[in-house]
Amino acid sequence: MVKLSERNTSFDLQVHLTKTIGDCKAAGRERMNVLDSFEMLTTEVSFLEVQFSHFKEESKARSRLFTFCNDYINMIQILLQFLRAEPRGDWLLHLSIIAAMTPHFYAFDIPNYSKWLPVYLSDMNNLPQSHPIAHQEFIYGDHSVNRSGNPISNVSSDMALEKSIKQRHLNISATCRIMTVLANTKKQQVPESRRMKNVFRVC
Repeated sequence: MVKLSERNTSFDLQVHLTKTIGDCKAAGRERMNVLDSFEMLTTEVSFLEVQFSHFKEESKARSRLFTFCNDYINMIQILLQFLRAEPRGDWLLHLSIIAAMTPHFYAFDIPNYSKWLPVYLSDMNNLPQSHPIAHQEFIYGDHSVNRSGNPISNVSSDMALEKSIKQRHLNISATCRIMTVLANTKKQQVPESRRMKNVFRVC
């Protein structure tokens, strides 16, 4: 059970933070003291983050359900960051998110990823010394492939290769189908002279 004093403290903090946000919005509308209001809001949010971290630690110690929900939310946040890193071609975010993912593969007993991701991270972190030119290209976002030319539409190299192979296979299949249809059409189109010969033979 949460103590009454803790509830009152949380309520006072919420009211104070709401008032600070309102002051920051008002300062933005009136175009006065915006920097001071923003710095105050930043301080309050930092304090709130610390308090929220304490709240999560205490709640995890009290409730296994809270621990499960908190871990699930953390995994979803990691997944969303990974989905953000790939289309943007953000190499540093890609490496940090892969590092954050790795312990979960151990926890869920996924041997291939848990075995090779540490090796991958080690090689990629040594890339500035071993292959500086490739590392610089990856920093520029060239570790992922952009086939459309549109921004924020990159895909990983293996996915791009898979799409290329599938597209090539579809093109070949479509060509084969067209050739088959044309061949069948030619078979059905009997020349006029041959049809007339068949008519005279019947007569």
